[in-house]
Order: sequence, then C-alpha cells, then structure tokens
Amino acid sequence: MESKSHSNACPQRYLLHLARTHPTFRIPDLDSCARFFGFGIRLLATGDYFIAGAGQSVNNDNGSEWGIQVKSTRELEDAIGRGSSALVVIEFTEGRGVYQEHHGEVPLVVNDVDQTDEWARILTTRCIMLKAISHAFSPVPSSPNYSHLRKSMEPRRELWQADEDAQKEYSFELVGINRKIGFPRRRDTIENFAFMGLTAKANLKKPQVTYMVYEEYEESAFDLAMRNSEEGAKTKVKLEEATEGIYPLRIFMGRLVAYGQARSLIQKFIVKERKFYGNTSMESEMSLLMAGQTLSDNGKIIYDPFAGTGSLLYTCAHWGSYVMGSDIDGRQMRGKDKSGPGVFRAAQQYGIRDKMLDCLTFDVTRNPWRRGELLDAIITDPPYGVRAGAKRLGRKVGRKKLITEPVMLPNGVWSHEAPGYIPASKPYEMVDLVNDLVMFARYMLVPGGRLVFFLPTFTEEWDPVDLPTIEGMREISFGQGSAQEFNKWSRRLITMEKYSVRDANGEEKKWDAPNFVPLDVEFEEMGLEDDDRGERDEAPRRVAKVPGHANFRERYVTGFPSTPTTPLSED
Repeated sequence: MESKSHSNACPQRYLLHLARTHPTFRIPDLDSCARFFGFGIRLLATGDYFIAGAGQSVNNDNGSEWGIQVKSTRELEDAIGRGSSALVVIEFTEGRGVYQEHHGEVPLVVNDVDQTDEWARILTTRCIMLKAISHAFSPVPSSPNYSHLRKSMEPRRELWQADEDAQKEYSFELVGINRKIGFPRRRDTIENFAFMGLTAKANLKKPQVTYMVYEEYEESAFDLAMRNSEEGAKTKVKLEEATEGIYPLRIFMGRLVAYGQARSLIQKFIVKERKFYGNTSMESEMSLLMAGQTLSDNGKIIYDPFAGTGSLLYTCAHWGSYVMGSDIDGRQMRGKDKSGPGVFRAAQQYGIRDKMLDCLTFDVTRNPWRRGELLDAIITDPPYGVRAGAKRLGRKVGRKKLITEPVMLPNGVWSHEAPGYIPASKPYEMVDLVNDLVMFARYMLVPGGRLVFFLPTFTEEWDPVDLPTIEGMREISFGQGSAQEFNKWSRRLITMEKYSVRDANGEEKKWDAPNFVPLDVEFEEMGLEDDDRGERDEAPRRVAKVPGHANFRERYVTGFPSTPTTPLSED
C-alpha cells in the first residue's frame, strides 16, 4: 500500500486525513508527535483556507479564484480547530514541532522525499487524530469540483508518472466525509480520473499504490454536535448516502503513504472493557491525547497526583514510561475486589504492570516528596465537582470546632491509627488547586518536563489570563486552545513546559517546594503575621480578576450564575 516518492525535485506536500471528533486537539497532537520524533511541520491549508504563499492558482470554470487566504498561522490554526475540514495539508521542515510565527523565521522545508516519507509513516504510529497520510495531488487549498481538480493535475503528470513507468498495480479509494458513498457512485467517480492515462493493472485487493480521493460534504447538525462526543455514546449515526443532486463542498486527491495506526489504541483502552473503572474514569481517546502531550517515552517517570482509577497512567505506560499515582482517597485506586488493587489489575490486563511503580495514598498538599526535579511529566484530571469534587486535609472554616486531641478506642488503638480511619477533609477550591499544581510542577519537573491537565471553566468567562503565569513555566498552545464544550461549561486541556532560568551569575535557578497556602485564607486565621505572606510563597498568589474556574463546583450546581470580575484578594 505504500510507495516511494516520484521525485526529489521539489518539497513534497502531504495530505492528512484527521478524525472529525475533538478538532481543537488536532494540532497539539501533531505538534507533540513531531517534537517526540524530532522533525518540524508547517501547516499550509485546511478545507477552503490556506496560508499566504501556499496556494496554487487554478481558477474555477467561471474564472473565479478558489479558496480563502489567511495572513497568519494563528488564523489557520483557528480554522483547523473549528473543524472546518477533516483534511489538512502540511510540509515537513527542519526544527521540532508545528511552526508558529512567534517561533521566528519560517524553517527550511526538507526536500528529501525519502526522509519525509519516513517521517510520515512514523507519524501514523503515534498520532491519535491521524487516519491516513498521503502525498497531496490536489491543489492547495482543495478543489470545489472534479473539473477544477483535473485542471490542476493535468500539467503535473510527474505526480504519478513514476508509478506509471514502473507499471505499479494500483487502486482508487473513494472516501466520503460526512456522507456515505455507494459502490455505483464510487465506480462513476473513478472514471473521472481517466485523464491520468494509467495503463498498469488495477488491483483492488493488494495494490502497490493506492490513490486516495476524498469527497467532503457539509456537516449535518448532528455531526456538529458529535464533534465533542465522548466514547460510548449509545446513539449510532447512519450517514446519508451521496446521491445525484448532492455535491461535495470540496475534493482532495493524493497517493497513500500510510494509514493511521495509533487510532486503534482507542478501542484497546476503551473504558467499558476495562477490568477496573469508575464513573470518573477518563475516556480512552482523551487519555491517549493527554498522554501524547507528556511526550511519554521509555525510561521516563510520569506522575498523576489525582490518579483516581488510573486511566491516564495506563496510556502513559503504553508508550514506555514508568508511572505512579496518588490520591487522597486510596479507595479510588484500590476498588472493592479483594484480589488486589484495581489499578494494578487493569495494568495487568494491558500488559504494563511492570511500568507501574506504585500507587500512594496522601493529600498532595501534604505530600512526602523531599526533593524536586524527580519527574519527567505530571499528568492529571483533577476532580472539579461534576461527579466528584477535589478535597484536601482540614476542616471547613466556620464549622463547629471538634476535638483535635487523639482518642483512645476501647480496643487500645488510637483512633487515627485504626485501619478504617478517614481524616477530616475540606473542599479544595479550583483556583487554589490550579495555582498549586503549576507551582508543584515547577518544583518537581526536570527542565523540559511537562505538566498536562484539564481545567474546567465557565465558557463565557474563560480568558487566557486565568492560567497562572510564573517564572519557569510556559504554556504550549495553538489557536484558541483545546477544549471540550459541555453547554455552559467546558474543560480545557492545558499543556505547560518547565524551562531553565539563569540567575545573575549565570547559574540555573532551583525552585522551592510550594507551600499550598490557599488564596482566600485570611492569614490571621492561620496564626501568621501579614509579613509572612511574601516569604511563604510568590506570585501568582494575587490575581487581577476572578478566573472562569473560580468556585466551579458551586456554580456548576447552581447553573453557572454570572460572577463579578473583582479580585479574589487585594493588596
């Protein structure tokens, strides 16, 4: 099914067929894979949109130009994130990751097609959103009809001439996006490519080269609603068939390099077939996308401080990392089965038990870590109150004061040492949790390590400034960011990277462990002097506005009433 390149004369452009679900996660997935494998990607077009300088001048039958030119990579990222099309055109470049303007000069395009074909193949082994990758034959951004496609291809016979000269057995695969295409329609469509003059033998079962033809149709209202659907949705969609009188919005053509392989992992890690899971378990596709952001690899150590039933640990371990998790409530990780901890049983099912270092029970704000820079990545989906809320040790302010002295039970055991003892806990406000998590990551991660987590927020109030900004940690984002929308609220995938900071003497700064002091706690109640505030922790302990995730659980229960944008604390 794979084929070697036809020529090394010019840079090869590639056509990516991406999954329709979760479009805002497409570019981060591509970027993390490119960074992991050590090559660069430049986005050129998607659907009707193309970056300046990437388009090919092919007019419609009526003489009008085709396509919408955007002026910046940010605009193109937004178009890809909106799901304007399931097809994206790229070039492979020098450097690492997906190119953005703020990276500096446009990187050099790699002309060695044998090399870029190899990169294309290995991209399919890890990129969850990728369904297939092909050499792009159609013009950039695309073609509105077959007449336009033919006009663009006829002067460029070198695209397929090497295959014809070698008499490679071929097949055509017609893919309908948002529509089902029946066999008669497929046969008629293939006849549109008679102009290619192929004389080799057609072989539908084991072709040496496969020509991919994509017809992309307008999305239905249900398709739009399903973009952010979670796995296990019981409603099954029967796509309407593309019939006479229904025309595609755009057409793409290319030579197949490889089908996506990593997407099959979604079924492998599907929650409902797991030996141990709960109502807060992360769906498999999202677990895999998050694991990709950590750059998980052999020998790395990755930690989840709110592990729950371990969904994120399994997918990180799949890529070779050693993983460990902790939770304030060990029952979440153990389960009720007496045969052993549920997290370990599920790991055994996936063949990754040897990658599970351990699961620990403690409050992350009272953690046992005695030194920093131990971890290559931190990945977590902190509880935010939709199914369960985050907790930390302590008692709610204002609650009736209870005894604090140890109590001896009739059996001679101290109450706090009894097997079933559960210490008092109180809600962990989301603003505090997010601030603490970023500070904790800066302390625990090695330089270059990543923090990957979901941030719940009231959709209308989200602002990028809601994310804590501290020296030593920077966000990696594309377009409007990656988010799953749930009507009035959404959860945003945040990826941050630790970078090295040098002091005045040129030495790398070492960061202290965070003190986990809540933002809204009055220092007098803690028995501290006001001057202690600056010594105990640094910015971002004071915020300019109420973040969109403030008091999230309470607002979720009450239907998200509006909140003022006043500071949480003032000087």
